[in-house]
Order: sequence, then C-alpha cells, then structure tokens
Amino acid sequence: TVIGNIDFSHCPSCLTALSPVASKLACVVCGSPTDPEKEQSKYLQIRLDLDIQYRESNQLLEEKSRSKENIESDLRKIQRSYERGLADYLSRFEQINSLRESFLAQRHQKIGKLEKELDYLARLKGLASEISLLSEEKAKIQKRIDEVAGRLKALELSGQKRREAALSTVSAIAREFLSRDLPRQQEFLNAQVVELIFGDDAVLVDGEANFAESSNVILKNSAILALVKAALTDLKFFHPRFAMFDNVEDKGMEEIRSHNFQKLIFATSDAAKLDHQIIFTTSMMNPDLERDAFVIGPYYTHDKRALDFTGVQDDPPSGLTLKA
Repeated sequence: TVIGNIDFSHCPSCLTALSPVASKLACVVCGSPTDPEKEQSKYLQIRLDLDIQYRESNQLLEEKSRSKENIESDLRKIQRSYERGLADYLSRFEQINSLRESFLAQRHQKIGKLEKELDYLARLKGLASEISLLSEEKAKIQKRIDEVAGRLKALELSGQKRREAALSTVSAIAREFLSRDLPRQQEFLNAQVVELIFGDDAVLVDGEANFAESSNVILKNSAILALVKAALTDLKFFHPRFAMFDNVEDKGMEEIRSHNFQKLIFATSDAAKLDHQIIFTTSMMNPDLERDAFVIGPYYTHDKRALDFTGVQDDPPSGLTLKA
C-alpha cells in the first residue's frame, strides 16, 4: 500500500479554488509549513493501522469460513438423520397390505443401513479432511521452525566470526602496545598472540601468563587500552569508549616504564577520531604530558595527601589525564 499526499484543488470547506503553493514543504490548503519527518511518521502510523485491520479482517474471514464448513457438515448430518428416521418410521408403522409393500419395506430397511454406512463414511471423510488441514498446518509450522533455526544458526556463525575478528583486532593492538614497552620482558618484544580470557580475568601472551609482577601490570593495562582503541577504530565494536587506569604503577613499576606507558595512552587518545575519555592516576607524571589540557587538580605529595576537588571542571574534555 502506498500512502502519499492528497493534492486539493479546492478548499474542502467552501470549495473555493486554491492558489498553487510554492513550497513542497507546506500545506496545500492553508500554506502552513510542514515537517517531512512528522508527515512520514503519520503515514507510517496509518500504514500500521491498515496492516492491523487487514490481518484482523483475514482472521475474521477464516473464522467465518470455518464456521460455514461446520454448519454445512451439521446440516448434512441432520438431513441424513431425518432420512433414516423417516425410513425407519415407514418400515415400522406403515401397514403392510401386500407383497409389494413388504418388498418396499425391506428395501427401505436396506436403504437405512446403507445410509448409516454413508454417515459413517462421511464422518471418516470429515476426519480425513481435518487431518489433511492439520498436516498442512504442521508443514507450515515446521517450515517456519526450520527457517528460524537456520536464521539462528546463521546469526550464531556470524556472531562467532565477528567475535573472532574483534578479538583478533584486540590481540593485534595489544601486541603493538607490548612491543613498544621498554625491554624489560623478553616475551613482550616479539609476542605473536595476546589472548583475553574474560571468564578467568586473565591475559595470556603466546599461551603464557607467568611474568614479572610489573610486567603483568603492563600486560593487563595494555589489554584494556587495546579494547578502547578497538572501539575507537571499529564502529561495530560495541565497547565503552572510556577507560580509567588507577594501577599503572603497582608491583614496583619503574618510573621510566610508567612514563612510557603514559605516552602510549596519550598517543592512542590523540589519534582517535571518535569522542572518548581516558583517565589515569599517577604519582610519576610524565613531564611531557604535564599540560593544563590534560591534567586535572593539584599534585599531591606525602605532606599533602587529602583529596581536594575545588575548581575541578564539571565536564572535562575527552582524553584527559588525572594526576594524583
């Protein structure tokens, strides 16, 4: 069904000829401006109502058709019952005065038996018809089940391929981050596969997870940063474009190594084209990144350890670094 504008040539109230409207985005009757999106929404609502009415009408027609068939079947049964009753009455209560009438009575009895058989066969025919209809309905339902099962399988395969592609992307990004780490962990320099096992909250490098404590910190933070970068480069990667790092200096982290990882964070944020936010806390601020555009709040020392958010911006821009 195609629903479009109704072009009026005369006013529907007074039948006065209407002047042409210069703009297509104006009412043809009063000339008021119209919103195409609202008009489209109205058309879609009308079409939805028509579809609902169409389906309801089809359902009513089907119910009427089934009701008609049932009534006709009942009528045939009543007619046969009447004919049997009449034949039985004639054979029982009519006075037989001749051999001819006796012969006719016998024939009526035989006809009654045949009619009973016909009634039985008619019931069987009705059952066969119902079975045929149920078989057709079963075939339709089975076809629909097969279609849905096929669609589900296709979606599962597509989802599996998408997941594998996404994890492959994250692995490649994480390998890049590890290769740019300082040469403290030999396995990071030429890593082939970085695997994220979400169920165990573990990150493996070429199947291994037994590294120095500080290297484990770099590994896990690199994996998190890889997830954010994948979301910033792939619009189908539905992961929050946000990360907060508050443990980049755990487990005896070297200051120079922390500075290097901070550069990786900054480079990832700086190269991103999509809105995002990356926050990290550090007591080893990289001097190259200590700029007002990136740093929030004062520098806390051993003597000044209390948090003070006075003057902190309410809506900081994306890609900020929080110094603590």
